[in-house]
Amino acid sequence: LAQKVADILLEDRLAPVAQAVSTSNHPALPGDWWSAETGLVYSIRDDDGTLKLAFCGAPAGVAIRPTAHGRALVSIGSIGDIELDLAAACEVKALPIRFGGRSAAYRKLTPAAADAAAFGRFAAGRYQSGDADCTADIGVAGDRITLAMRDGIGGWCANLTPLSDRVAIVATQLAGLPYSAALTVSDDGFRLETQRTRQLAFQRIAAG
Repeated sequence: LAQKVADILLEDRLAPVAQAVSTSNHPALPGDWWSAETGLVYSIRDDDGTLKLAFCGAPAGVAIRPTAHGRALVSIGSIGDIELDLAAACEVKALPIRFGGRSAAYRKLTPAAADAAAFGRFAAGRYQSGDADCTADIGVAGDRITLAMRDGIGGWCANLTPLSDRVAIVATQLAGLPYSAALTVSDDGFRLETQRTRQLAFQRIAAG
């Protein structure tokens, strides 16, 4: 409501909002982009001819708007600005993304047919996070791979979608609110990243 009031009062002083970046100008961008450095996954979607950015496979995205010098910006009020270097993505097949004063290179993950089974075999097991004070179980049942979280208050379970043999995303709803996360699995455990959480560590305590 405060932003709407500001828009009305400042209407004659604000520059026009830039149109969203067209998918036709960047046809290779839609997909899931992951960084080994940050562990986060940014999902870029084609929404009726324009590009939108979402966190970790979330269904809803925010418009990607062009700025200058081949760059683009995603402004999320409660999170801040995310800058994408679209020109560099065309040249080096990696997408530099800057957030919170830190830039990292993201590469597009396109799952192969065997990645889901390989992820399930490697990741299945029980994990524990001291920082989150909870346990996590990654289970495999047929073609379904699940992530179950539990702490002293309660728990939840949702399907994982592998993007490679070591990276997966989960997109679900918790208490009626959207929730999405990225998991990067290693021999010792996994790191969990969300829109607001970075590098939350879970240690492997039992094999699946």
